[in-house]
Amino acid sequence: MLNSSMMAKQRRLFSVIFFLVLVLVATENGARVVEGLICQFVNLNFTGPCTITNNCSYSCRTEGFSGVRCRGSTRHCFCLRHCEELEA
Repeated sequence: MLNSSMMAKQRRLFSVIFFLVLVLVATENGARVVEGLICQFVNLNFTGPCTITNNCSYSCRTEGFSGVRCRGSTRHCFCLRHCEELEA
């Protein structure tokens, strides 16, 4: 026959396993929120240093991009859009 210490350990182990199963079930059925990734492309049609308010923004938007980013020491113009838009 099992002593009380062994039964307490088994009860504790069962409780831990039960809790982990509940957590797994809850995460599988819960709402999933996926943060959209932003893809960026060098704007080859734009020349000169980039600022957000100049023609870089206009050039990217006329090509169907949703945003712009000026990067680097030479301020290259990058066009931005959600990566999911590319798959459609």
